Amino acid sequence: IMRQIVIDHARHRSAGKRDGGVRITLHEQLRAPDQQDLDVLALDQALYRLASID
Repeated sequence: IMRQIVIDHARHRSAGKRDGGVRITLHEQLRAPDQQDLDVLALDQALYRLASID
C-alpha cells in the first residue's frame, strides 16, 4: 500500500506540472525535470517488471 501511495504522489506532482491551467516561463520549461519524481516512477516500473518475472 505504501508503494502505491508514493507512486500516486509522484504522478500527482508530475501531472500538476502538465496541467493546462499552469503558466510557466520558457526558462522554467527548459529546467531539468524533478529527478526525484522520475526515479520513483522508474523504480515502480522496475518493481512491476520484476514481479511479473517472479
